[in-house]
Amino acid sequence: MESNVKLLTLLLLSLAIIPVQVTADTERAWKSLLRESHSLHRKRQYDEAGGRAQQAIELAERAFGTDDPKLAQSLRQLAYVYSYQRRYDESVPLLERALVIIERHYGPAHAEVADYLRSSNTAGRP
Repeated sequence: MESNVKLLTLLLLSLAIIPVQVTADTERAWKSLLRESHSLHRKRQYDEAGGRAQQAIELAERAFGTDDPKLAQSLRQLAYVYSYQRRYDESVPLLERALVIIERHYGPAHAEVADYLRSSNTAGRP
């Protein structure tokens, strides 16, 4: 019995590190999580909005990679939720990480980079 539990634990751990195969369903699931987070954020349901954004981050990391703009967008959404909760110490690092991804993807002179810079400059201010 104990060996079955160990085997099951190893199996579950291995599944957690296997990247998700990117499909149209994966992309839809990611977009749905972000939309839900935005909607909950507008309703001032910040804890739930943050949970959906965190799920979007986890899916984006596994499905699209750690250098993908979708991950940056997910990080930015969670940072917005945190700043509305006045959790600035948690918000700023998320925006900084998102900015690095966006700069790498688009180059430092792209308009998207300027947008992320504006976000990160205002994230720590009440």
